[in-house]
Amino acid sequence: MTNSLSHKKPDKIKSQLGKIRENWNLLSAVAVLIITAIGKFLRPPPADTNIRSFLVFIVPLWVVMMLYFIFRWNKKKDAQMWLIVTLLSVIVICPCVIYYFHIERSWTAQYAGRKVITGSVYTERGEKYRKEHPDKSIKDIITDAAGKIEQIWTEDSINQRRTWMGIHYLFCGLLITTAMMAGTQIIYCMRESRHGH
Repeated sequence: MTNSLSHKKPDKIKSQLGKIRENWNLLSAVAVLIITAIGKFLRPPPADTNIRSFLVFIVPLWVVMMLYFIFRWNKKKDAQMWLIVTLLSVIVICPCVIYYFHIERSWTAQYAGRKVITGSVYTERGEKYRKEHPDKSIKDIITDAAGKIEQIWTEDSINQRRTWMGIHYLFCGLLITTAMMAGTQIIYCMRESRHGH
């Protein structure tokens, strides 16, 4: 009896993983679709291609995990659970995306047709220049420094903002992935219930 129970769970896990392998083309298509949607909706932090590359790496892994749960809970009775997951994801997404848009506007400035991340702590040189020219905007100060933002703000403060923007960007991306897949699963579960009848 104990042996039969111990073998049952690993067999079930193997079955779910087998379904993922069988649907690898679907997985790839879903991952590309989601990455494209995120790219259209959210811009990655300026001058930080590593974040974009990491998103391309982490989203397929997240999709694999989501597909495991999707294949496991795909009955009519599971529709309510997926509805809750979708609603919670959307509720969290809204303030997160709004905050990301806020910091993207507040922590970046235009220079030479591109966006650069500003810092939060001025260097001694930057503070002196700011006090000497109080009427100049951040954009003007960056232009006067020929785009060398490290001369205006400390490198640590620039990197802190870049890191925080990157983390927030990835978090928003994973939330969007979860909401899209969970929302689609609600429809699938309801269709399964109709087919069952």
